[in-house]
Amino acid sequence: MEGSLRPKTKTTTKPAGEIMIARIQELNSDLVEEFTMEEMRLRLAQAESKNVVSADVVIDDVVDLFKTSDDIQGITLPWKKSHDNFRFRPKEITLVAGVNGHKKTTVMSQAMLHVANQVPVGIMSFEMPLEKTVQMLVQQAYCKAAGDVDMVKRFVDWSQGRMWFYRALGTVKTERVFGCLFAMASLGCKVILIDNLQKCGVSTDPEKERDFMADLTSCASALGISIVLVHHIRKPDRMTENWRPNRFDVRGSGSLTDQAHNVVIVFHNKNRAAVLQKQESGQALYPEEREILRDFCDIEFIVEKQRDWGFEDTIELYEGNGRSLKDFAESPDLRLEGL
Repeated sequence: MEGSLRPKTKTTTKPAGEIMIARIQELNSDLVEEFTMEEMRLRLAQAESKNVVSADVVIDDVVDLFKTSDDIQGITLPWKKSHDNFRFRPKEITLVAGVNGHKKTTVMSQAMLHVANQVPVGIMSFEMPLEKTVQMLVQQAYCKAAGDVDMVKRFVDWSQGRMWFYRALGTVKTERVFGCLFAMASLGCKVILIDNLQKCGVSTDPEKERDFMADLTSCASALGISIVLVHHIRKPDRMTENWRPNRFDVRGSGSLTDQAHNVVIVFHNKNRAAVLQKQESGQALYPEEREILRDFCDIEFIVEKQRDWGFEDTIELYEGNGRSLKDFAESPDLRLEGL
């Protein structure tokens, strides 16, 4: 795709892709304030001091809760079958985990794309360069694997005011992660994705993980935002393609899943993917292979924990064009509305 992003006539010394990326709203090192954890906790304490109140200030909110107690609240994800079952809510932490190569980032990328049509979002992707992150968003927005300058330009124009990115690759100091959270929240971001925990400088120390999660929870509460944290699964001694992890398989300290409001496991059915590849190559399928296509989905969005809503089950998703996902195999691709 990178080659297709160059203009036919040479009007600049830089590739068109780089020019478009330069227009993406990003938080560079000059915009992200770095401060000590003690200073950050002082800021949080100052913010929380405003929340020491008497019950009379929430009378209307409590009445509204009684009126809407049977309705799920929050920001919807792209897939209709998730709308009544799982949402991103303010002041909550959602931990999204899965085995390497099981498309956690792909799933969350499309989720953030859809969320950005509702509220401004922030994305910290420490494992992918910004241009790769945006490329995947463009593919998912149009549900096309190939792209051109016009597609990228229209996406960038659409993203203005809706999406903010922190350009940083590799391990980032914890202080800078929180600095970025404050910066994104000050820009109006209501949902912020951190991909992933291993790059936040705390993954080798259980005590640091526990403190990081506690501070993250405090940030979500004080800033009134929803934070989505991507993490990895602890590999078992013997892992097969059919092995489905659960919340107890999340790598690191148990306090991660204990403190998170929601825990989601992303599972990619590699067996189904192999059968689909065989079918697309024109080979005949065995009866048991046809059963796999009939009985299983491509991606399982497994809600292992949801503190404020009763649903804890699997949402089945299917792969579409351009690295997108959809509700059913026969459903049309979920192209981004507004482009």
